[in-house]
Amino acid sequence: MQTVRNPQGIPVKVCCASCAYRQLVDTQARRRCAIREEKVKPNQFCSLWQISTPLKLVGIGAGMIKRREYLLYYTEQRVEEQRRRDAGEAVRARKTETIRKEFESNNCSIYLLH
Repeated sequence: MQTVRNPQGIPVKVCCASCAYRQLVDTQARRRCAIREEKVKPNQFCSLWQISTPLKLVGIGAGMIKRREYLLYYTEQRVEEQRRRDAGEAVRARKTETIRKEFESNNCSIYLLH
């Protein structure tokens, strides 16, 4: 298995699935190469392989890893809002920023490595 590193130093497997030219076609999500117009096969790649844009961006600062505790807290807040709506209450969805600030004031940073 061959890998390359994206600009942030994260290893990316070189294969058709990580290629910029890969396309999904039809409703069954079959993959094909946009250049060679061939079916994409697992773990294969050709000399035209280029890393896809989303994989180039993996690891940029905006994509910092969030703490599991925060993700659970955030989910609980949204589930509680929905439960109250289902019970007939007029509940306005809170802004994500509000939930984040509340978590940080009661705990710590939402990010795993700060």
